Amino acid sequence: MFVRRDGGRFNIALQDFATRQVQMLTQGSLDESPSVAPNGKLIIYASETGGRGILAAVSSDGRVKQRLTAAASDVREPAWGPLAQVSGRAPATSAIIATFRQSQEVNMQASVQKY
Repeated sequence: MFVRRDGGRFNIALQDFATRQVQMLTQGSLDESPSVAPNGKLIIYASETGGRGILAAVSSDGRVKQRLTAAASDVREPAWGPLAQVSGRAPATSAIIATFRQSQEVNMQASVQKY
């Protein structure tokens, strides 16, 4: 996985080393800082919409795309981190940790066991 620059656009891409084929996973204008979930099925990344940084996710096959926005925030450099338990539910395998421009660090809880 890598960030591909095409002119002034930055997108997340995957390359199959055996066939050398490149699959573009995102189509935004500024998609960067990808982080792969521990189970390899989901990639979170920072993107930009309307001049504001947002948190987005794409499945590793590129079929499922989702924006995970937070009101009045500006996301930078998301990453996966450990999480023992989410609000009394079964233990999750990981959580999303993102740095926001207007605050320090925010933990967004997400279970990747069922994905």
